Amino acid sequence: MTNIYLKAATILALAASMHIATFAQSPTDGRWERPGSGAVRVFDRNRHLLGTLVGLTPTEPTPNEPLSFVLFRNGYFISMGFNGQFPVGFEFGSQIYWTGSNCTGDSYLSSQDGPSPAPVMSRRTVIWDGNAANSLYVASGHGEYAVAVETPVVSAEIANSTLPGTSECFDLLPPGPSHIVGWLLTPLDARKVLGWDLSGTPLRVQAPLQFKDR
Repeated sequence: MTNIYLKAATILALAASMHIATFAQSPTDGRWERPGSGAVRVFDRNRHLLGTLVGLTPTEPTPNEPLSFVLFRNGYFISMGFNGQFPVGFEFGSQIYWTGSNCTGDSYLSSQDGPSPAPVMSRRTVIWDGNAANSLYVASGHGEYAVAVETPVVSAEIANSTLPGTSECFDLLPPGPSHIVGWLLTPLDARKVLGWDLSGTPLRVQAPLQFKDR
């Protein structure tokens, strides 16, 4: 009986040492983590870390099934579809307006609110534009938040379906709005800021995505 206990203890000790070795040999870029941390991390097809899951974003109007989710990565919040593509703006229903025709010139994310009091948004919120530049943006400004301004606009970009990665541009005609309240956008370098290598038109990460809590 003593030999049985000794063999069992030896097996448990060996298993524990193998478990420790597994984590000791894990990469240091956050691709794997210990069980029980409570975090759900999202990876692309090649197991590259995209970020930590914050929550799900439903379609408009609510309540409908979520079509995208929000990631937190290197201090930034990014909305992404389950297909690895991005919704126009931050979530379905967002609108980007442009100061030139055919979605050219300066771009503004619509606040869909009046000019007073001036709406604010985090400069850590990542915005996608698909039609004009197929690029990621953040609100322009200094500090942690940006203030919306009233500005004349000529064209607009919206999603042409509920599927992330889709958009269309159209010039505004009467009685369309000639002024909107929104946040001026400035490009974001995804590789430098987020550590992502993005490609494709529309811009995307490599799917299928993987969600892991351990």
